[in-house]
Order: sequence, then C-alpha cells, then structure tokens
Amino acid sequence: MSQPLVSIILPVFNPNSDILEVVKSINEQTYTNIEIVVVDDCSTKGMELLGLITNNRFPTILLKLPTNSGTCARPLNVGCGAASGAFFSVAAQDDLLHPKKIETQVHFMLENPSFGMCFTDSKIVPVNAPKQKISRTPRRRSGMVFEDLFLQRFYIPSTSVILRREAYMSIGGYDESKFIVTGK
Repeated sequence: MSQPLVSIILPVFNPNSDILEVVKSINEQTYTNIEIVVVDDCSTKGMELLGLITNNRFPTILLKLPTNSGTCARPLNVGCGAASGAFFSVAAQDDLLHPKKIETQVHFMLENPSFGMCFTDSKIVPVNAPKQKISRTPRRRSGMVFEDLFLQRFYIPSTSVILRREAYMSIGGYDESKFIVTGK
C-alpha cells in the first residue's frame, strides 16, 4: 500500500537562520511521502534564506504573498490551497519536528479513519536556550479534549497537529478575521 502524501505548510515572515533548522528537521522525517509548501508573507528581509530552503529531500513549493497579511491564517490557507496532500501539518519557522512525528501521526490517522485530526506532545524550548534545556511540557491530554480546549485548560501547539484534507475543507480553512493575542 502506498503512503498518502503529507503536505507540511511552512508560513514564513522575515526568516532568520532558525528556518534552516526547521527545514532540516522536516528533511530528517522517517516518513517518505512529504511535500513542503513554504508561504512567504511578503518578507522584507531574510530573502536569501528562502532560496536555501527550496533544495530539500522532499519536493518544495515556494509561494510569495504580495502584501503582508498580519496573521498566520492567510499564509496557512494559501499553503493548504496549493498543497496536494491527503494530510496537512504546520511547521513554524522556529519549530523543530521529531524525526518520527509524521510517520507516527499518519499511522494513527490511517488506523482511525473517523478522526479529522490528531496532535502530539510538545516540548517548549526557551528562546536562546541550549536545545538540551527544555523548560516545560504541556500537560498530556487524549480522547475528547474539546471541553478542556474551550475552557482554556490547555492548548494544542499548531505544529503538533496533523489534519485530514477533508477536515480542513469541512471547516472552510483557517479564519482570517481572527488574531491571536498572547501575553497580558
């Protein structure tokens, strides 16, 4: 049986050298049927790095938005619209993926065809900290998590999610009218 294609959507804006690390972590995936869709949200610097990230183990599509959207929803929707995969995953320009992330999640999703998405555990690494210094791990959750999410008892980092194309289509994509505000 052939592996379904997974599209990893990578929205970027003014990328720095961290983007090379996330692309390296994508290239180190044990799963072999991946495409990378990079969506540049009208960067004004770091353009030389975009040229470096298109030479990958996996086919890579590079899209450039004509104006900055001000939110990640627009680049994600553009990326998903250009993607060919049966599954979508997101990688931020400062994230690292575990080498078995995609393989493990696709296997789970194929065994659970009624699930629209699944997520993994994550580790939070402080900015500028050595990668060995992990600050915390979000509380583990499984099963029906909607109530906990709704009541903001925990969150699901977007990079930890894999989503079926049909699930994405059924909700109409990411809501481009919303902004995420963090902090106080």
